[in-house]
Amino acid sequence: MDEKVSLVPPTSNNVVTVLVDFTYRDTAYYDRITVPEHLYLTARQYQKCIPYPAFITNPLQKEFYPYILSSFQVIRDEEHLTSDEYADLLIAYVQSLPYDWKKVREDNITPRFPIETCIDRTGICTDKSLLLAGLLAWEGYNVVLLEFTQEHHMAVAISVPQEYSNWDSGYAFIETTSLIPIGDLTGTTPEGQRLCTPPNIIAFPCGSTSYAGMELITKINKARNILQEKVLPELVHEVRQYLHEVETNRTYETVSQYNDVVTRHNAVVHILQDIQTGILSREEILSRIKNAHIGELQQIDL
Repeated sequence: MDEKVSLVPPTSNNVVTVLVDFTYRDTAYYDRITVPEHLYLTARQYQKCIPYPAFITNPLQKEFYPYILSSFQVIRDEEHLTSDEYADLLIAYVQSLPYDWKKVREDNITPRFPIETCIDRTGICTDKSLLLAGLLAWEGYNVVLLEFTQEHHMAVAISVPQEYSNWDSGYAFIETTSLIPIGDLTGTTPEGQRLCTPPNIIAFPCGSTSYAGMELITKINKARNILQEKVLPELVHEVRQYLHEVETNRTYETVSQYNDVVTRHNAVVHILQDIQTGILSREEILSRIKNAHIGELQQIDL
């Protein structure tokens, strides 16, 4: 029964355009992909009282995925991306799609099919998570959906070594609505909520490829949290303190102290910016963190 889903027969050669426009590691990527119009129209008219996995595995989407993924596969091959880097590329694309605040204001929680989110170029957490899960699964990754019922939020998770997983689940959390690193639960939803409760894990047919780089990501996430929550606030306080001393008692010593703390402050800010933008490789980021010689990070085995 599930295979007979076409409501709009392919009676013409009409197409719709998928605009691919995002940044990954400080490189802007742009492409326009044409997709048979009947796939999009059928998705829009489809009865959507179905389980979440059905939005991903529906035959409509199985026809769509090769079209959209062709653009990313070219990037993967030309840039010689590793399996982890290719997953990062797909994650960056979905995270870059604007959040659909209009849908939120209308209290519209009806999910979009992945093809709709791509062509509409917007979505709420459910839409974007279904899209990312579908893309990763089609490319052979072991992924699941995460449903946070208390927070009314949805995300994706990818298979990782058990010791680096969230909730001891064997999967690492992926936020799809903003540029948050894999496994990082310190952020908030677009509505400002923190994810405080373990999610329902929704499995569906997918691949077996895991994400191998969580050891480095875990170290970077720990370093970032210490820098954001402890080191940077203390440096901001010191900058203000020494600035006041320079303004009230300008001497060679007070100016030197002020310049020193400003240099240390800016070094931390630059590291945090490097982590946020993902421009550098994880090895390069860890090297910068080590070379900064920040005492509070000695507790991390970098």
